[in-house]
Amino acid sequence: MAKDTQVTAFDLAIYEIFPRMFVDKGGGAFKNISGILSELKSLGINTIWLMPIHPVGIENRKGASGSPYAVRDYFEIDSKLGSKEDYRVFVKTAHSYGIKVFMDMVMNHCACDSVLVREHPDWILKDGQGKFGRKIAEWEDVYDLDYHNQQLVDYMVSVLRYWVEEFDIDGYRCDVADLVPLSFWLKARHEISMIKPDFLWLSEGYENEMYRAFDITYDYDGFTNFLQYLEKKIPLMDYISYLNYQHRNSPKNAVKLRFLENHDQLRISGRLGVEEVLEWTAFMLMLRGVPLIYNGQEYLKGSRPDIFDYPPL
Repeated sequence: MAKDTQVTAFDLAIYEIFPRMFVDKGGGAFKNISGILSELKSLGINTIWLMPIHPVGIENRKGASGSPYAVRDYFEIDSKLGSKEDYRVFVKTAHSYGIKVFMDMVMNHCACDSVLVREHPDWILKDGQGKFGRKIAEWEDVYDLDYHNQQLVDYMVSVLRYWVEEFDIDGYRCDVADLVPLSFWLKARHEISMIKPDFLWLSEGYENEMYRAFDITYDYDGFTNFLQYLEKKIPLMDYISYLNYQHRNSPKNAVKLRFLENHDQLRISGRLGVEEVLEWTAFMLMLRGVPLIYNGQEYLKGSRPDIFDYPPL
């Protein structure tokens, strides 16, 4: 358990943003996101999670622009989103509104043409034939990283240190964190705590084991039950009973990320009518944990942005 998780973690209200949606003809995604901070503050948002902002791989890429989760260089920023100075100013501006900034970090895998593949091929997971491999076969635009290699461990910790030291970010949302050894996360948490003691860690994984290194985990176990209820596969009381079971069997300072939608799920307005969305939003906000709103959810957007492309200008 992350014994130093502060009870103030329950005070977070997180807003997820896909930065590509804020690129205009002059670029400037970070500047454009800064322009909605006042509106977000008025909604009660106090934390922004930006989906990955790194350069994306070209080899085997999916869609026209590639997945932001296929990272080519962990120390750089996609130039279409803005510069490092733009990002630094954005973080400072968010802080001036009392809003924290979480970065999305992809530590399990990298793009097939990543700097790491080119410069450190021994850090990449190999299959039975000695070829670069991956645990999830359909993720053909990435190769997995091999955490048996201590040099890789040290490098990835240095990546995490860099964005905290240079840009003063407040937390990491860690993609498929349960596919990365827990020992790595424990080491990374310790290292970052030496820089910023109140730094926060959000795991996409949801098992209780993740609380040893993370402050917040996804509510995918509860969300699965919620969807089963919506699909009339289980009665409402079964869903409520699961939430009670979840509460009884979680550490006392365990924080769950509660959501009705995110970038991997259908828009809630596509599943429910307006009144039902409002009712379930109120329910979610009252649950023990931290609420997540996905960009556009507050307007009942019916379609999700294509994460493999940029919106037309």
